[in-house]
This record gives sequence, C-alpha cells and structure tokens, in this order.
Amino acid sequence: MGRRTLLAIAAFFAASHAAAQDISRGVTLSFPRDDGEVTLYLWARAGGYTFAADLRPAGQAEPRSLADPADIAPEEAAALARDAGARAATRVHAELVASLHVEPASVAVGAPSILTMAFASAGGATLVRPLTLQLPPGVTLAAQPALGGTCAAMVRAAPGGNQVTLERGSVIRRGGCDVSARVVARSAGVFLLTLAAGSVLSDAGTNSQFAGATLSAAP
Repeated sequence: MGRRTLLAIAAFFAASHAAAQDISRGVTLSFPRDDGEVTLYLWARAGGYTFAADLRPAGQAEPRSLADPADIAPEEAAALARDAGARAATRVHAELVASLHVEPASVAVGAPSILTMAFASAGGATLVRPLTLQLPPGVTLAAQPALGGTCAAMVRAAPGGNQVTLERGSVIRRGGCDVSARVVARSAGVFLLTLAAGSVLSDAGTNSQFAGATLSAAP
C-alpha cells in the first residue's frame, strides 16, 4: 500500500480538532479500518518529517508494516495531521533525547569499555522500527558483550560483531532508561561512535539531536 493511499485513508476521517495541534515534534495517529487498526507516524526531522505506517490486523497482537519510513514535506505532514479524523486517537510527540557514553573512554588496545545508549523520555516510548548502532571500523563488541541496562529492550549484539540493535517493540521507560554492552578497540586510535538525529523511531517521537562519544585506544 503506497503513501498516497494511506494519506487518503487518513483524510477519510477528516476532523477539525487536529488542525490546531502542534505537530512540530511529530505525531502518532491511530484509527480503525475494516481489517484492523492503522497507525500513522510522523517524526520530525530537519526541514520536514519522516512518515511510516503500521496495521494491527483484527484479533492479532503484532502489527505489520504498511509503509517503511520515508521523508515528506512539512505541508504534507500538516495536511495528514489536520485530516486525521474524529475517530483517530492522537498522540502528539514530546521531546526524546538519546545520548552515547563510553566508560572508560581511554583504554589499551583490546581492553574492554562499557558502551551505553541512554534515552530520556518523560512519558516513555516504544520503538516502532528497529534501532541499530553501527560501531566504527576498529571497534567491535567484546567476546562476552555483557548486555545490560534498564530499558525493557530486546537487544541483538553478536560477540565480536559491529552492531547493537534494539528490536521493534523495545520500551523506553517513563523518565528514561539505558542499554549497555561491552566493546573493545582492535587497534590504536581515536574512534567516534555516533547515533544520527532521527535514528530513534518510536510512538512518542524521535531524537532530534545527533549523539556521539569517543573511545581512545593506546598500543
């Protein structure tokens, strides 16, 4: 199902109450359809919005994707929110902050550090698309990644691998939480670990700011 079709579905439920809402940080809209419940996501990004959609079939617990994340113009996003409909349940997005930390930040080559992804969300959030942190070349997960943290997250981090992925459905707790893993530098140097703005796609918003941390490894 294409984006234009989904926008037309949303427009079918036209209502005036959504017109006055502030969607500057994004909005989540849910409404019934004959075959289940449709949820439309608008995540704010620089210069516009990112759009995606899910369908939760009637009688089923797990949603499926109707549209993968794609960028849309501000005026199209505003029209979608305005036409969401009287039967739509609307959740206006609040601020969601993601940050990265490495401790210790200076180590010998091969010595472990703890990488932490921290999230701050006043009302909590659930990831509606996976979140993957790609480690820079020269840095990998330890042979024993020692996954930890306070988020209710489903985490994939293979020993010796170069990615940490929080699966769809992972929960950022009300007030904030974190996810941690043990990493090692395989060579000497200064390595920048980054999480781009707009990487966290949740039902309560996205991270509007870039996050970064450095790991220094000496021979």
